[in-house]
Amino acid sequence: MKFCLAVLAVMAPSAVRADVAKASFLERALVLPEHVVQIHTAYDLRFDDVGTTVHQVLLGFEVGVPGGLQLGLSLVQRVTPNLGFDRLAVRAAYLAHDQIAVRVDGGVYDTKIYGQTPGFSGGMGVSLRIPLISDLIVLTSGRFTGLPPIGPRFSPWPSFSFADDLITVDVNALGLTGSVGVPIGVLVQLAPGVAAGLRVGYRHTFGAYATADYVPVGVDLLASGAIDVIVSAEMPRKLQSAAAVYEGRVLLQARY
Repeated sequence: MKFCLAVLAVMAPSAVRADVAKASFLERALVLPEHVVQIHTAYDLRFDDVGTTVHQVLLGFEVGVPGGLQLGLSLVQRVTPNLGFDRLAVRAAYLAHDQIAVRVDGGVYDTKIYGQTPGFSGGMGVSLRIPLISDLIVLTSGRFTGLPPIGPRFSPWPSFSFADDLITVDVNALGLTGSVGVPIGVLVQLAPGVAAGLRVGYRHTFGAYATADYVPVGVDLLASGAIDVIVSAEMPRKLQSAAAVYEGRVLLQARY
């Protein structure tokens, strides 16, 4: 976490353009404006009720390019267990409408604990934002900011980071798996610089492994400024298992 703070302290802009760093998350564009760069870093903690704990650090960036596109790259480094590379992911988002962005995710992840070649994951999703109460509450489908990079369904340390995608695919030496999901949530502007989100949904996974169903639940607290702070907690809630997995994340991001 100290590393994340140090990175953002160095990168923090001395002045932030008004059209980029809007206090209200409900008013922000779903993709970055052209030529705007956003740097992000995060600390991720995941644990379950059988004693497995995973610590990860994330560093990445997004940039707005002509044509209503946003491109991004994220690197995730595993701290424990087994210090080393966890995954590398890319993302492209296209602003189809003021309230709709279409997103494509892709990445490579570590599977070498099994002596295998790296695994590959990909997906497609939509960030939808429908105003319910003007300037106060919006209905969402997939996060448009603070969204973690896509990860594997199965690996030595599964991420469950489906990136809120509608469709995902995961390929490694053990086989091909996929998932379909419907993320839904609400985002509430609590104050000019503070918002809170509640996320739920349904996801069905299938393929080389046994099929499984998830009803994920997540909450987010977002504070805007020269550096945004986004604190998230989520639980995938696998219906076929009594075991519980919990994930928490603190993400910092700054725009230039």
